[in-house]
Amino acid sequence: MTRRKTAKKKTRSAERIRILDKVMDVRFCNVSGQKFFYGAYRVKIGSSAQDFLLFYPVPYKQLRQPVILRLNSACLTGDLFGGDKRCDCRWQLDFAKEYISREKNGIILYALGEDGMGNGVVVKLKAYRIMDERNVGVKKAFQIARAVPEQRQYHAEAEILKDLGFSKVRLLTNNPHKIRGLEREGIDVVERIPIIAKRRGLKKYLHWKKDDFGHML
Repeated sequence: MTRRKTAKKKTRSAERIRILDKVMDVRFCNVSGQKFFYGAYRVKIGSSAQDFLLFYPVPYKQLRQPVILRLNSACLTGDLFGGDKRCDCRWQLDFAKEYISREKNGIILYALGEDGMGNGVVVKLKAYRIMDERNVGVKKAFQIARAVPEQRQYHAEAEILKDLGFSKVRLLTNNPHKIRGLEREGIDVVERIPIIAKRRGLKKYLHWKKDDFGHML
């Protein structure tokens, strides 16, 4: 685990961000018998609205600050139909679920509209085809597809955390972009918890992420 000094909070204008609707503490039990809670937010971002799903192990008012947090973008190719061997999304999500469930403290904030690093699933699939056909890395493939490789901002995620009463987090991530994004929005990332890969066959993909995006692997 990597301890971090508390960053100075930077304020932002909240004019573009508005919470439209929310629900919390909906009980669920999965097929393995694991009990947990779901929540959901709909947030207006500029002129559009985006939905977020929250996964957590106890009623949210029992969560402790600094709360463990995983920012997880939707990955349809990784999360559905048995998963995709080319990306690391599924095992990162599984790692976060296991970690948070074991600690009985934490939230997975699942952004439903941020597939393909915010570019959408169509652009992501175009980039995947380019990666296969030209043997290029993730960043280069998105650029060839005429897309910005990393579109994600974290204005809405920070607004949700503040609405829940959390200003300090222990962030489950290897991605420095997520740390910077939250801190720009006034959320203190007091600790980075590395996500450890246990799955084989991802060496080349992870190498690209390290070189292209500075992931801490």
